[in-house]
Amino acid sequence: MIAHTSRLRLETLSEAHASAMFPVLSDERLYAYIPDVRYVSVEALQERYRRLERGSLSPEELWWNFIVFRHDLPTPIGYVQATLMPSLRLAEVAYVLSPLHWGRGYATEALSWLISEIGRRGDIDRAQAQIDQRNFASIAVVRRLGFMFSRTMVEETSIDTLFERGLNLPA
Repeated sequence: MIAHTSRLRLETLSEAHASAMFPVLSDERLYAYIPDVRYVSVEALQERYRRLERGSLSPEELWWNFIVFRHDLPTPIGYVQATLMPSLRLAEVAYVLSPLHWGRGYATEALSWLISEIGRRGDIDRAQAQIDQRNFASIAVVRRLGFMFSRTMVEETSIDTLFERGLNLPA
């Protein structure tokens, strides 16, 4: 699937995206607030993307992963993702954007598109985003999209804040 917003192109993640995404995910600034795996090689990222392409082993979860491009650039600037749990009528959403593209509204635009797509399904009523409480920029993104504070979650390595919104709101 390829989708377009006013400034972005979103492509369903595939193993073929790994070589272009590796430099994006190699920027250490990304890991200040997310305890994600740092991929040591393109091959390791390809393996991860192969796993994501196969989908969840649980019939209770659907994985949606999209690589984000600006219309005017051939290289990706990040990704958006959602874990859909129709039995709970819930989607967990997240995004990662290259620091070179922070502060320009691309995360808001991509996440808005993702939320709209989830809402079209009709079997998901609410979305959640879990964000490190120190990540003020990401908190601003989800607040801009109508997410409200739900609760604080103490994790092993961080204190995260959970934000939620209904999908009957405009994204």
